[in-house]
Amino acid sequence: MKNWIKKNLGIVVKVGIFLLLLIWMIILMCLKNNKDFCEAYSRGFGRVLGTVLSFISCIIPISLAELSIVASAIITIILLILIFKELKKKNYLKAISKTLNIALIPMGIFSGYFTTSEMQFNRKTLPVPLYEGKVEEEEYYDIIKYFLDDYNYCASQLTFKEDGDIDLKDYSFAKINNLVKKAYEKLKGTELEGYLNSFTPNCKPLMSSNMWTEFQITGVDFGLFGEANINTYQPAAGYPMVMAHEIAHTKGVMREGDANLLAMYVLLQSDEPYLRFSAYYWGFDSILSIAKYSDDKNLHNNLLNEIADEIYANDSHTYYFWKKHNLLEKISDFFNNLYLKGSGEPEGTASYNDTPIVINPVTEKVVTFTIWQRLYLNLYYSNK
Repeated sequence: MKNWIKKNLGIVVKVGIFLLLLIWMIILMCLKNNKDFCEAYSRGFGRVLGTVLSFISCIIPISLAELSIVASAIITIILLILIFKELKKKNYLKAISKTLNIALIPMGIFSGYFTTSEMQFNRKTLPVPLYEGKVEEEEYYDIIKYFLDDYNYCASQLTFKEDGDIDLKDYSFAKINNLVKKAYEKLKGTELEGYLNSFTPNCKPLMSSNMWTEFQITGVDFGLFGEANINTYQPAAGYPMVMAHEIAHTKGVMREGDANLLAMYVLLQSDEPYLRFSAYYWGFDSILSIAKYSDDKNLHNNLLNEIADEIYANDSHTYYFWKKHNLLEKISDFFNNLYLKGSGEPEGTASYNDTPIVINPVTEKVVTFTIWQRLYLNLYYSNK
């Protein structure tokens, strides 16, 4: 037995590494059910590891996510060819050794992902300030108008192309990155500062953005390297929001709904009109919809008529853009939904969306506002 182990030490080591990674992943899977542990893990070891990986990732200008996907595919194909050759020669032990190499690739990725990211799905509630008080129906118009005026103002400060898309001639990719990072700096001194990783990375452009577009994927967080990536082929209105969302993941916010909430909170408080425009583009309909529950049945339509033409043109452009690029959407949605549910988000891809508004069926009045609406309401009353 000793001679066999000595002779096949490579196989023994690979099996040992595989089992150690598997055991580590099982331990984390069990501990993941404990919210207090996940929070302590995220604020301790997970934060240090994530910050270090994110810092190193920023030094490398290309997307490590794409590089890893391509490298893993190439290595797997080469190993499969070599396994076939070894089997043909009846070198079964060598074939097993190369098969273990293939098995170690996904095991290394999964265990690494659990170490860097998966535990953060079961963290405590993201401490974004949300409005908890009562709102008088007579205030609906003033609240919505407050944000609508700013949305129109932001649009007036931007240049739009003939097709309705934002012209980014005054915004380089580096400049947008810096603006988003600057917006995150405003969280210093708040409760969120202690919740988030301190380092804010740059968001990297995906080299194969055209391909990601067909999957209708706007951004990718690669937790294994603390890396945020953005699809640069998408309409410009989405850039800041997607960047802020993916950066939120690198800062310890893994739940998709939380990442969207934090991104909107950060961008809506930015001094930069383009960043606020992106947040409104993403979630203005949420605060606008409360007008439907006013005694003034014309309020919603009247407010719609006050929205700038540039906003409508931009919405139209983005709608038809994504309608045209949906070749692989169902495949993407299926696997993303599976991944999110497996990570502890029961709603799957629906978790990207706002929560439902609760209406009294008898009076048709608002009982509970949605999370996004409560975010807007908090900003309104805080700045009033």
